[in-house]
Amino acid sequence: MRRIAASLVLLLPLAGSAFEWTGQLGFVYDRTDSWQDRLAHDVRPHYDLDLRLDTKGYIDSPGVFDWRAAGGYRRSSVELNGAKSQLSDTFIYNVHGALFQHADSPLTLTGFASRTDTRFGAVGGMDAPGNRTTDRYGGVLHLASETTPEVDLGYQRNSFKDEFPAQPDHTRTSDVFSALLHQDVGAFAMSANYRRENSDGTWISDQFDEDTLYLNAQAHLGKASDVTVYDQYYRRTATAISASAFSLDLNTFQAGYRAGIQPGELTLIRYLNSRAFSDFGAVSTEVLSNSLSYSQDFATSNREVFIRGGAELTTRDTRGPLGNAQSRGATLRPEAWWRRSDRRRTYELSAGPLLGALQSEGSTRFGYGAMTRARVEAPWNDYTVGAMYELTYDTNLFGRHGWALSQQGSGSVRGAAGPGRFAVQLSALARRGWTDGLGDEATRSLSARGEYSWHRYTARGQLDFQSGILPGTPQSFIGDGLLVPVGFSTHSTTAIAGMDIRLLTSLSATGQLRYTLSTVPGQPDQDLLETLAAVAYRYGAFELSIEDRLSRSNAASATNNIVLVRVARTIGSRY
Repeated sequence: MRRIAASLVLLLPLAGSAFEWTGQLGFVYDRTDSWQDRLAHDVRPHYDLDLRLDTKGYIDSPGVFDWRAAGGYRRSSVELNGAKSQLSDTFIYNVHGALFQHADSPLTLTGFASRTDTRFGAVGGMDAPGNRTTDRYGGVLHLASETTPEVDLGYQRNSFKDEFPAQPDHTRTSDVFSALLHQDVGAFAMSANYRRENSDGTWISDQFDEDTLYLNAQAHLGKASDVTVYDQYYRRTATAISASAFSLDLNTFQAGYRAGIQPGELTLIRYLNSRAFSDFGAVSTEVLSNSLSYSQDFATSNREVFIRGGAELTTRDTRGPLGNAQSRGATLRPEAWWRRSDRRRTYELSAGPLLGALQSEGSTRFGYGAMTRARVEAPWNDYTVGAMYELTYDTNLFGRHGWALSQQGSGSVRGAAGPGRFAVQLSALARRGWTDGLGDEATRSLSARGEYSWHRYTARGQLDFQSGILPGTPQSFIGDGLLVPVGFSTHSTTAIAGMDIRLLTSLSATGQLRYTLSTVPGQPDQDLLETLAAVAYRYGAFELSIEDRLSRSNAASATNNIVLVRVARTIGSRY
């Protein structure tokens, strides 16, 4: 596939005055040539003509009443092997006004309206295939002062209509109401955001009511203690009576208390409540979960050693078409810590057992596990080195019947080398486990990133590898999730190498090579090898950019080549 595009734009920008206008004229030619192995050669040229006019200004003085208006037109024509395949005309209108929009005003009122009207014209002697129209209008009232909370009240009306003779008309309208409350005074800060949408339309998926609420509050009780509260609520209620209609009700509430700043002096208390309800036709499912955790650091005679004690209570209730299930869990997490830290170095080492009990399906099971963690960040010669490793194993803990082995590690090095500076980061993550009702699961990922900059050059590289299976995969496997390959899994690999060069103050170049490979059981492998070269030049009001992108997919037996050329020239005028 080969694509060639050219764009010539004439812009007339204006600086601040009582009346400003900007004109834009653009032309784009896009040609796509497709070469696929053992298939015919297709040629698809695409022409776009763009016209746009933007105006803005104010009445009396800036900040009293400011306004913006814009209108645009686009003529689009597409051909396939010498015959027209699509022809359309699009008209775009936008209007925006703001009353009392200046910093000292306690009240600001804004309004807006827009329309996009696309008319698909005759193709090959046929009648016009149809029209597509989108309208939007609304406004926002903003209230703010030094002594009262900041409040936003908004309304927006959206409407969409498709009219095509070959199919039934599709219309959708929605009314959106929004409210925002924000307060930040001294040691207390809070924000609340509410959104309500009433939607109706031709399709079943258009007929619903939706509510979304975010609440976040924080209070500082002293120099080293605070209380935080977070609540997120989402509800979608279907207003259509149909087997394909669905409703959702999701809620997450979290409250926490923290005292202390550095490890060794911390007190943490957290409560988490979540509810998930779904109704798909005649099938409904509800999951309720609660957890209360407490963590306390205890100092010893050695300033570098302390004990961290932790406890967590967990409940989980599931109600569904297959019956109801309950689980109750209690977990103890004692840890021994060694930590040495100063302005340049940090060394940490912690380890401890996990003990608990799980009550599920009328029986009580003993839970156990262990965890260990190590972290270091320190200078080494002329470099800064960092490393971290964490290993956790648990069985029948945290209110869950099952087991899990997880490990993660990372390392980084940065500093000066030769005429420039470099930074390298490595990370690995692996998880292997089994859960009652879902079965085996295993995931692993490896990632490496590096960058080296000197003078006007920057070289960069990236390597990512992911593999694993999801819970419920109906096939056994062997492996530890990181070092031993998983028998039934997906694989994804990405490798990127590139370089950026600044040849002159206004001239820069970029080159990049990228390879991706994705393997999914039961599906063909997907691969892509891509090269990219780009040059950008800017001098005053003149801009020129050239980009060439060549890619090859062996799985699709296709080669694509895209060449993009853009030229822009700006001049200004004002009144």
